[in-house]
Amino acid sequence: MKTIDTIKRKDNKNLRKCFVSVRAYNDFSSRIRSVLGADAEACGQAMQLLDASVGYDAGTIEMENCSMKAQIAFSMIKPEIDKAIKRSRAARERAARRKSSAAVEPIKADSVMEIPEKVPAVCGRVEEPSAEEVAESESETAIPLSRRARRKSKWREFRQRQKAAKRAIREQREKQQSK
Repeated sequence: MKTIDTIKRKDNKNLRKCFVSVRAYNDFSSRIRSVLGADAEACGQAMQLLDASVGYDAGTIEMENCSMKAQIAFSMIKPEIDKAIKRSRAARERAARRKSSAAVEPIKADSVMEIPEKVPAVCGRVEEPSAEEVAESESETAIPLSRRARRKSKWREFRQRQKAAKRAIREQREKQQSK
């Protein structure tokens, strides 16, 4: 979610930060412009109300001082603006938690004790750990995969299943032809 308007990228002074994503702001502003395009004054006032409510404009504008058209147009989309602000706030909090947990996870993975390769048995012999035990211990210490890595592994498994199915069909055909 981008909350910085990067259209004006020539210098950092033109970057504007707000409470909603750029996509949501562009949607709201295009809706206001499409409804109030004929009345430039009402459109300007509604855009000022929008800018004030999403945090683009530091100054406040009183709704009572605006024209009736601007008040109606803005009040129609105000609940959606509030939802977008809540959504953006929640997304920023989730991103902050992800960043803080991502910084902690590598430390956890490094500090995990190593599993001994051979476990002594009760009668004195040395036994190899079973495959389930190894898989279980790896799943406990493994760092979660990124979305890209998960998708890649899913596709790899899918392609392997496809190849296995094609191989099975080919073998069945060969058996049928040899009979």
